[in-house]
Amino acid sequence: MKVALFSDCYLPAVNGVVTSICQQLEALRGLGHEVDLYCPRYGSEVSEEGIYRLWARPFPFHKREQMTLPWPPSVLKRALQVDYDIFHIQTPFSVGLLGLFISFARRIPRVFHHHTLWEEYVDYLPIPREVSSRGSVLLCRTLANRCQAVVAPSGEVKERFQAQGVEVPVSVIPTGIRPSLFQNGSVLPEKGQDEEVVLYVGRLAFEKSLDSLMRVFSRIHERRPQARLWLVGDGPAREALESQASELGLSEACRFFGFVPRDTLRDFMASARLFLFCSHTETQGLVLLEAQAGGLPVTAFRASGVSEAVDDGVTGFLVEDGEEEFLAEKSLKLLSDTALWSRFSEACRGWASLFSVEQMGCSLLEVYEQAQK
Repeated sequence: MKVALFSDCYLPAVNGVVTSICQQLEALRGLGHEVDLYCPRYGSEVSEEGIYRLWARPFPFHKREQMTLPWPPSVLKRALQVDYDIFHIQTPFSVGLLGLFISFARRIPRVFHHHTLWEEYVDYLPIPREVSSRGSVLLCRTLANRCQAVVAPSGEVKERFQAQGVEVPVSVIPTGIRPSLFQNGSVLPEKGQDEEVVLYVGRLAFEKSLDSLMRVFSRIHERRPQARLWLVGDGPAREALESQASELGLSEACRFFGFVPRDTLRDFMASARLFLFCSHTETQGLVLLEAQAGGLPVTAFRASGVSEAVDDGVTGFLVEDGEEEFLAEKSLKLLSDTALWSRFSEACRGWASLFSVEQMGCSLLEVYEQAQK
């Protein structure tokens, strides 16, 4: 099967959508299928076979994202002429809409991948949130209903999308992971001998509720002064978080690592004792599966995507959204009880192994075949 993916983001950008696309490419190609990806040109990327870059400029209101132009002609010509069997649209913006228009013109079946709750990520736009949020829902619903099928990363996202008016079939396909990529790491020299590292990996964005995470860690640190918070990633909320850490008296207990090479994440997992997560805008919580693959128990707020990524009471603890004191208590329980931590850590590896790249590829092919009927 010949598949064309269309996305408004890809490497060298770092986010959950990019991770999912990388896994899709690996899974589908590993099963013997030919897959092309159409995505923005960033100017610093490494050339890859099967990756076709469109001209792009930074989005005025969020410089890390790209506004893509339908150019150059050589890339458009390929999208218009290659005998593809399916178009898989990954994002609802310029590149995704280009894929929609081309598939319409060529009468090629198409699938929309609803990676994330886009309406929760509109705070960067200079218009009222209610207006931009409704516009995002309308855009995603319209695009989805012009496709033959939709993929959602979790059951909760599927239910929410259908409640917003999506009428085409929606299949739940979690993004697959390679557990071995997060295992057998080495403890980093930044970790002190008696320190207990509480880890967060992800974008430092306001919608990730990292101010709440900082308050939860403050409670942990009050009772376990040896605890250290490591934040791996970067984003627009970093400066505010550094200021909050200073206000809470946590400057010495918090370390901001910025973006790190993906192949070093196993070392961060090996150095940590707990993965702390407070976001309520996740669609799958992929990073939670990666942490568990490394044997790292999770404490988090119960939320869309998170509830299906953590086996509550087995691989971590989930508490109701906003109950910061209770989340700190659960975190302290895992940090202080060695036997409990060991049991959870072992269960984490088995749980994460259920979310394989190969299973994701097979499930995508089933959706493609249904879309072609």
